[in-house]
Amino acid sequence: MSRTLLIAEAVPLKEGKMEVLVLGEFIRLFRENFRDDYFFECKSDFLDYLERYVVNTQYNKRHGRYKYIHISAHGRYYKRRGAVLSFPKGDLTFDELPQGCFKHIMLVTLSACSLGNKASMEHFIERTQARCVIAPQNSPRFEDAALWFVNFYYLLLKQRLPVYDAFGIVNSMVDTKADFQVYPKR
Repeated sequence: MSRTLLIAEAVPLKEGKMEVLVLGEFIRLFRENFRDDYFFECKSDFLDYLERYVVNTQYNKRHGRYKYIHISAHGRYYKRRGAVLSFPKGDLTFDELPQGCFKHIMLVTLSACSLGNKASMEHFIERTQARCVIAPQNSPRFEDAALWFVNFYYLLLKQRLPVYDAFGIVNSMVDTKADFQVYPKR
């Protein structure tokens, strides 16, 4: 079975709260060997991984493509710099992502504070050509984000609901201050 979900963790290990562990173990309960989990210390490692395993068409022909990518990082939005994903050793702006890197990805989820605003998501989609993106507008607590995504991935991957349906159910069911958003809007 090909692995179709990449869980990319960029929250510093010293913080001790990593979605990759929570989501990875939960998904393993019902979809063995379904996902790849990686911790990225710096943006260059993440960008190298994207080029090698997500963008590289030769690799994808032999091994299959990811359908879903989950990125867990600290996020910030600056008026001048725009959206930033913070890695333990450096920040990554959306402009640094390879052009069109997510054009074959069905869904990208950004578990990164404050990146779910309209300007950030429109820029992300334009730059990466992602088909669909979910991100919080505000800063969720770790527990709230983990609970939200566990429920979302359960509905998406186990119950096989469409993205927008799973999103709507979880957003109405799990009360967080994060204000998760999905783009493009329907």
